[in-house]
Amino acid sequence: MNEQEALRAASDSFASMVDHGSWARFTPSLAPFLTALSGGAAQDGLSASGLDARAGLMILLTAPAPAAAQDALGRHRGLRVLLSSRGRPEVSPEPPGMIVLGRGGGVEVDLPIVDEAGRFLLDDAMRQGLNALGWESDGEVMRQAFDDATRAAEVMTRALIEVLRVAHPADLDHLLAQA
Repeated sequence: MNEQEALRAASDSFASMVDHGSWARFTPSLAPFLTALSGGAAQDGLSASGLDARAGLMILLTAPAPAAAQDALGRHRGLRVLLSSRGRPEVSPEPPGMIVLGRGGGVEVDLPIVDEAGRFLLDDAMRQGLNALGWESDGEVMRQAFDDATRAAEVMTRALIEVLRVAHPADLDHLLAQA
């Protein structure tokens, strides 16, 4: 099986394992997928879902629309803004996305704060909401690591609903890739 076929199979596994019918079904069905992604409860890296945790897979869950608000961005947001010719931070036209990586039996979830052009995917209120949920920032990414897949699924769902304002799990787009 080549890399493209493996990624397609992993994507099919996500679509078949994770129930997008409602948030109440999404969260508990996401946990076993995260366990498989991280290599937890698997023998030799191979999980019952067919995912190979040794393959270094990551999943990107993307909100359906941009979520940051221009009026919720502060005027002073670090060196990137100070060096820009515009002076005022800009909101990205791109939707925010959650990057989920398997890490030695657990998962790490990253939410980029800015896009590649330095425009904000997450506004100040969104970052404060993520901080309240236990996320930490390095200035460019909000990040949280989990040893427990069930806890990761719960926190991810809360962030998707409360911070990224995703109305329904069927609205999410997903992409699996090599990490």
